[in-house]
Amino acid sequence: FMDGSVGGGTAGMTKPYLKSEYGTGLIYMEQEELSSKIKDVHDAGYQISVHGIGDRTLDIILTAFEEALAANPRENHRHRIEHFSMSYPHLLDRAKKLGLTINMNPGFLYFLGDSHIINIGDEVNYEFAMKTAIDKGIVVSAGSDRPVINGHPKYTLYSMVQRDTISGKDCGKSECITMEQALYAYTMAGAYQTFDENKKGSIEPGKLADFAVLSLAPTDVAPHDILNMEVLMTVLGGEIVFSV
Repeated sequence: FMDGSVGGGTAGMTKPYLKSEYGTGLIYMEQEELSSKIKDVHDAGYQISVHGIGDRTLDIILTAFEEALAANPRENHRHRIEHFSMSYPHLLDRAKKLGLTINMNPGFLYFLGDSHIINIGDEVNYEFAMKTAIDKGIVVSAGSDRPVINGHPKYTLYSMVQRDTISGKDCGKSECITMEQALYAYTMAGAYQTFDENKKGSIEPGKLADFAVLSLAPTDVAPHDILNMEVLMTVLGGEIVFSV
């Protein structure tokens, strides 16, 4: 866990916040300490996940992975960075080269984006740059980071295809992705990141019967209508665990 949040002005940034008592934010571990921890866990054969939001933080995390993988190359490690909020292209390039995967939380833009705009201005357009990341060939999953925001998937799905704040402010339409890509990020990408792509993530013979029945088809409606979507039923392992 390497830094704080954009809304709180505590994520580790290169540029000072427009409004924050913390200047460029906070870093919880310096390079030497993180590099040592990453190397130890990587060398032990485990999969690693690191929370990183600000670009200064992400630089430290990426450097740690670069050092660990240079010293001990490992195929199919599927190490992951959680959030990768300030997803500038040069940082995504480094992640791609290392074979890292990413879990992003674009729903932050809907619920928290107004505070992000206050703190970082137009740099919000680089937050959760899913289109750029996917175009570069990085496996990107999506999640709510509940309880930070409402965990209902409709908000994160909406944010992936629309990128508006709750007050309607634009957070960079060039990074919108298609609903098909958004659904993949919410299902198959996450399964891949946990080495479970042959067990779950899609509805296929032989896979776990994990699925939800929705009140509308997300691929068939306009983006704003997604916010009206409700869950009618949830099936987990073939058992109905929720039903209206």
